Amino acid sequence: MIWSQQDGFHTVLATPNGVLTERDGWLGALIAPSPDGRYVGIAGGWPNSHLWVYDIDLKKWADLGEADIHPDRDWDYIKPSWNPWFTNSSRLAYFTHDNSVLSISTPDGKQRTDIRIDGPAGLAAPSPDGRFLAYVTFEPRPQKERPDLQFWGGTRVWVVSVSGKPEPRPVTLKSLDETYDLGWLDDHTLVFDRVADVVFYKQSRIWKADVPR
Repeated sequence: MIWSQQDGFHTVLATPNGVLTERDGWLGALIAPSPDGRYVGIAGGWPNSHLWVYDIDLKKWADLGEADIHPDRDWDYIKPSWNPWFTNSSRLAYFTHDNSVLSISTPDGKQRTDIRIDGPAGLAAPSPDGRFLAYVTFEPRPQKERPDLQFWGGTRVWVVSVSGKPEPRPVTLKSLDETYDLGWLDDHTLVFDRVADVVFYKQSRIWKADVPR
């Protein structure tokens, strides 16, 4: 188990065995350890937050730059999951530049590939075999009950190959609801959840989508 905590103007990564490392500034509370246990990704839920990676073996930090998980700034409210890692721990996937660029980076930030996406997008999710990235696009609109606020509906799930020429293709129809979380059940199946534009949404629905290869 690992978590982050704020100690004055410091971020502390801690485990049940004590403090793992510290860093100046508040880096955020979103934690994602790599599958092999060597790295720890950490980010904040606010605009222009950076994605940081701590290398436990080398005891070094790497700043991967600005990173967005979801364009809805209230996304973290219901505590959805977040995992940017490829299963072999060699790379991470995340959005940057106003949610319009899908970035794939090594943990040290020295190698990075960018894929331009049309419109605001988020929820980057690498497939278990590392061949594809899934993500969601959004079409924000005024909320029904609070038109002064945006509702991030009009969502659609896409996949794109990480090798060769990137050609995104949709795997779902567009939904009026907002997609909040996205993950892979296996190399051929995606799972995600949605919320509707209602106050205090109480339903719970999990969706699946096949990904033809």
